Amino acid sequence: MKKMIFLLLMSSISANADTNFINHVLSGYEVGQKFISIENGKTTKDGAFVCDYKSVEEKSLLSIIDGVYTFHVKETSNRYCAHEVREYIEISTHDIYTKDLVKFFETMESEGIDVSFDNSTKFFTMKNDQETFEVDFTKGTTLEAANALMTVSGESSNGEFVTTHGNIEFSKLENTELPLIRDDIQVCDDRRDSDPNDSTTYFDEICH
Repeated sequence: MKKMIFLLLMSSISANADTNFINHVLSGYEVGQKFISIENGKTTKDGAFVCDYKSVEEKSLLSIIDGVYTFHVKETSNRYCAHEVREYIEISTHDIYTKDLVKFFETMESEGIDVSFDNSTKFFTMKNDQETFEVDFTKGTTLEAANALMTVSGESSNGEFVTTHGNIEFSKLENTELPLIRDDIQVCDDRRDSDPNDSTTYFDEICH
């Protein structure tokens, strides 16, 4: 499971702007959707190229019941040049998503960047004294889509290898056939997080 990580580019936001933005970003979920996110990049060691990197996440929305979202997730990746396939059930809630977005704005508030969201045009603008960053959020009606729109690049390291990637290629399919679920599939439930105020997600705590 990938915790949504937005670029820390903003600050000082009005109540209307963050409320409208949050409502918009969480407005597009429907059972039967499949979200596909693709990252392409490279892996290096001590600055030298080791291998091309590609990660594909396929995330199918199985159900929405009383604000609880259940997804089937399949991740295929060669991060750090080691091929890996991971499949699991992800459970989260509308309240958790809302709190994550509120924390996003609170974090941005400390960065000294002004933010605005035009609810009529769906344009999201961030600016400081040096630059302005504007994103068309018309199609950003899920956290998955929002993450792709806001991700310019990404980097991770395991201490030996460094993997970097550029923009996320995102697509959404509607009314897809729901996948068959194995009886022994791992379940990762965000509601098990003992410290929701900590942005780090510990998989051994929430996944069983």
